[in-house]
Amino acid sequence: VKLRLRSQFFEIEACLVLPFLISLSKLGSICYVVAEKEGRKEGKMSTPFSGEILSEKLSKLNNSQASIETLSHWCIYHRNEANHIVKTWDRLFSSSGKEQRVAFLYLANDIIQNSRRKGSEFVSEFWKVLPASLKDVYENSDEQGKKAVSRLVNSFCFTY
Repeated sequence: VKLRLRSQFFEIEACLVLPFLISLSKLGSICYVVAEKEGRKEGKMSTPFSGEILSEKLSKLNNSQASIETLSHWCIYHRNEANHIVKTWDRLFSSSGKEQRVAFLYLANDIIQNSRRKGSEFVSEFWKVLPASLKDVYENSDEQGKKAVSRLVNSFCFTY
């Protein structure tokens, strides 16, 4: 079986696929299973959508680019659940610590920027909750948090 993790391909025995995917999903990685079928490749996101999985992934979110991009891609893949994703994002943003809230804002920005080509679901959903979230971080953060909010607001102003 061929597996693609980000842009690298791996060939592993079929009996090892499930344990391999389980170990990757515990790390929060995006993994595509690539199947050769009728001469063409078909990719599928290995982690199905559920509120529990989303909450777990959001609770593990940190400021690293890999963490933000991985979860952003997963959310965009499940864009038909945009309303549920943003409501969960908002609920967990409100209950998260000050240090994690900036990562939540970076995640929202990445989702908005990268999902616009596929539809406006996330743009319309995030605009319902982002103003209050940005204000909260700006008013209750140190200088680093305030700078992050300023950069995000500027990117929104020049992008839209």
